[in-house]
Amino acid sequence: MHLTTSQIHDLLKERDGRYLEHDMGNYRMKEASGADVTVKENGKDVSIQPTASQIDDLVDASLLIRDGSRYRAT
Repeated sequence: MHLTTSQIHDLLKERDGRYLEHDMGNYRMKEASGADVTVKENGKDVSIQPTASQIDDLVDASLLIRDGSRYRAT
């Protein structure tokens, strides 16, 4: 599933404690509990995995801050 950069930011801010985890070149949105954040696509749960370019755009716009391997909304 391809989400726009603004949709990723909106989903990240939708619930307290959400963050983006960077692991081995991949990004994945997580709940505060560490569970994957998912959205429905064709009736299936799909995890949210933004691209590096989307992360860069959000950081450049000062909408994300980095904390080690995690990125949080500002």
